[in-house]
Parts: sequence; C-alpha cells; structure tokens
Amino acid sequence: MGSHLDVWLDYITIRINPIDKVKIEKFEHIKSYELPSYYQNIIKKKLS
Repeated sequence: MGSHLDVWLDYITIRINPIDKVKIEKFEHIKSYELPSYYQNIIKKKLS
C-alpha cells in the first residue's frame, strides 16, 4: 500500500466567487469502505 487509502466516497459541490470566496453548497456521502485488516488497530471507536 502507498500513502493513500480510500475509506469513503463523497461528492462535494463548492462555489467560488470573488465576494463570498468559497462556499460548500452540498455534501453527499456516497459509500464507505472497510479498512484492511492490517489497519483495523487504528480504529479508536466504531461508528454506529
């Protein structure tokens, strides 16, 4: 494995303009992935 490990897939809509600068308009969580067994020890608390 390299330094990048995907554990989720999200879509984020961001609007950038000169007045308001940056605004997150929409956040949508699409999918979660399980961590590989050799990374399970880094989980501090399971999410419900």
